Amino acid sequence: MIRAAESSRAAVNERFRFKRIPATRLSIRPVSAVIVSADRIIRRSRMPEIIPLGWFHTAMGIIALVSGGFTLAKFKEILLQTRSGQIYLVTTLITAGTALAIYQHGSFTPAHGLAVMTLGALAVGTVAATTHLFGKWSRYVRAISYSATLLFHCIPAITDGLLRLPVGDPVLTSIEDPILKMCYLGLLVLFLIGVSLQLRWIHRQPA
Repeated sequence: MIRAAESSRAAVNERFRFKRIPATRLSIRPVSAVIVSADRIIRRSRMPEIIPLGWFHTAMGIIALVSGGFTLAKFKEILLQTRSGQIYLVTTLITAGTALAIYQHGSFTPAHGLAVMTLGALAVGTVAATTHLFGKWSRYVRAISYSATLLFHCIPAITDGLLRLPVGDPVLTSIEDPILKMCYLGLLVLFLIGVSLQLRWIHRQPA
């Protein structure tokens, strides 16, 4: 009887015993899911590779920034009559034009909007510099318009610089990062201060 009871108990235990799941099966799936999700997020936020036209666009932008900064430092305003001013305006035109031809994100982006604004500012500034359409305000309109193009250069320069550099481990990984918005605000403040000083200097110049 004792043996029969033990056999019956063993049968019951065998029937209701829970199967033990290996720890590896419990841990590998969640971990792999997290890795895949993280990889997808990184791929979505990663900046696209620079195409040959993009390299040319970048080179023209760098030349424009250098020549524009030099022109403002030396002449206090960007002028068509100076060699550095001419270099700045031509390279700015090329930079904005090539920006409109780059569609790596597949649609119209804020970068294209900046390019359109740059072309508009160039047009207004050049009209003010070569005609009397704005009368006595022509020099002020030209200064504001040409200086605005420099601001429009700095915005994508800061954005690309922080999202691409250092190569392989950029400072920022998302264009939505609050640091970028603070940089944009800082650039706007610097622009407003710089233009105010520039207009004040122009006002003090003899007619």
